Amino acid sequence: MAAMAVKAAMQYFQTGFSLLPETGWVDHYALALNLTCGLIESYSLTASFQEAEELCHLVLSQAQSNLDKAKIYALMCYNSTLATQLDKTLEIGLQALKTLNISLEESPPEIIDIEQLRHLPKMTEPEKLAAMPILANMISSAMITQSPLIVSVTYTMVALSIKHGNCTKSPFGYVLYGHILTMSRTDVALGYRLGCLAIDIMETFKPCEVETMVLLQHNCLIRHFNEHARQPLNDYPRIVQLGKETGDIEFGSYAVANYMANILFVGELLAD
Repeated sequence: MAAMAVKAAMQYFQTGFSLLPETGWVDHYALALNLTCGLIESYSLTASFQEAEELCHLVLSQAQSNLDKAKIYALMCYNSTLATQLDKTLEIGLQALKTLNISLEESPPEIIDIEQLRHLPKMTEPEKLAAMPILANMISSAMITQSPLIVSVTYTMVALSIKHGNCTKSPFGYVLYGHILTMSRTDVALGYRLGCLAIDIMETFKPCEVETMVLLQHNCLIRHFNEHARQPLNDYPRIVQLGKETGDIEFGSYAVANYMANILFVGELLAD
């Protein structure tokens, strides 16, 4: 059903764009931008990666502001990730951050009070809001390629949230920072609390576009430091289904792999 919806959406975007006049990018800029962004995402979700990339370059040449360029860069990162061109995702992400004048943080953010993070105001600055999805797209590629950028990208997401408020992508930064703290044994207790915080903040942004990512990262990378390894088993099927429903193919697929690994590690039969 979800695949059919994506194909139908793609047809609508194509039809809408075809109906624009030759001066569409001048006379109807916002509409042209929204239609092409929707079409790019549809191409990515149907594995038409080359078409998506070509359209991205076309839209970049028409973009009238750095914020609009950042929106396209975010789609390019997503497309490259789905096409498993992970080094390219990181290159595009760095280029996008430079466009937005966002520098990567090299030092860990200071977290004094978890409750303070829970009650931060909503992020409103356009440049910071544009940077967060780009940073989120970079994280998974950095993890898989074992790039050292994973740490600085995570620090930057958390730092932007602390300084400028929470947004829909903030929970992903918190859960990844929790992962860094638990895996390094720097502060396992704080890392676990950050994972729980990410889920709580995510609930305030429902529907949250990073829900599949956050739930997977918490269950796969953090939760077993403080709970029995069997505890996440009941959550994995829901995470897989959530990935299907929201179109998060990447993290939905990771959830399937980690679900099977978790079953194996706790000694249950795969057939069950």
